[in-house]
Amino acid sequence: MSAGDHKMKERKERLSQLAEKLELDIIYTFGSKANEVLEWLEYERFEISISHSSDVDVGVKPCSGRWLSAREKVHLGMMALEDFFQ
Repeated sequence: MSAGDHKMKERKERLSQLAEKLELDIIYTFGSKANEVLEWLEYERFEISISHSSDVDVGVKPCSGRWLSAREKVHLGMMALEDFFQ
């Protein structure tokens, strides 16, 4: 396995662990940075270029019967995903 393959697997595994921990069925990106995030996740890109005028739009779908509390939403957006994409 090449270094790029290892990093891609590592990023995907971290995202999968986050989804499992918070009982999320789907994590997806949309908007102007969606393709850039996919390239980063697949290690075709070294980093995601984010500035004060741009951001990564992320949506989630909890597993069936699961509701995210306000605290969980804040943790997900402000901590878990922000850390993941840096």
